[in-house]
Amino acid sequence: MSTDQPQAREMEAESMLRTLAAQAEALWPQEQPLLAALGQVAPSVLDVGCGSGEITTRLRRLHGDSAITGVDLFAPHLDIARSQDPSIDYAVADARHLPFADGAFDLVVCRHVLQAVPSAPAVLDELWRVCAPGGWVHMLAEDYGMIHFPGEHLERFWLDGAVAFGKSAGCDLLSGRRVPAWLRGRAEDLRVHYLAVDTLRVPAATFGAIWTAWADGYADGIAAATDLSRAVVDAAWAEMQATIEDPAAYAVWLVPVIQARKPG
Repeated sequence: MSTDQPQAREMEAESMLRTLAAQAEALWPQEQPLLAALGQVAPSVLDVGCGSGEITTRLRRLHGDSAITGVDLFAPHLDIARSQDPSIDYAVADARHLPFADGAFDLVVCRHVLQAVPSAPAVLDELWRVCAPGGWVHMLAEDYGMIHFPGEHLERFWLDGAVAFGKSAGCDLLSGRRVPAWLRGRAEDLRVHYLAVDTLRVPAATFGAIWTAWADGYADGIAAATDLSRAVVDAAWAEMQATIEDPAAYAVWLVPVIQARKPG
């Protein structure tokens, strides 16, 4: 990691913006029908960890005149979000301590957050708390054991590199497989789907943009927090990028989507 901490934070924030934009482009065409299948338009919607509003603005188009709120910890990203759609209410908030009353929202959305925070169960408790009886919680929970490229060494890269890096920060990068178990016994209706970011469904430029942004944001951290050298990390990313760009090759990132209805 750079010794210039402000510059390092700025680079990480810029990488996150590129990641969010590319992930929204790749995932929303598959995710939107899952949200639409929940039924009638939700009168009130909360997007937790909304970033710069890529999905929040899409929720606006999906839910028409609903009251939509987006919260995130990083205020500069919310400034970008507000510039895109001033009809959405944005606020700085911690997903572990949401500043809303019990049952305040009919639809609670949380994407790309649970694997990135040290206390995912606490976030789940808050999502559930602010969801109205009869309402839905919609979560996109990443799982880095569900990234598959040719070669066993690349399978090990994610477990020995990214997952170990997450553990060093107190985060569980295998959260996607754990969320359904956390919700069993709570939900009236529990649904698990898998979105596929792969070399058949997603343009190589979009798939590659996600991987480039991830490398820019996390390669230093993986090398610093694990036994993998920076040369090994860079070589793994270069091999994955080459696979994404090769029209004869195949790779897939499976992304769990968990939807849970709160008993009415």
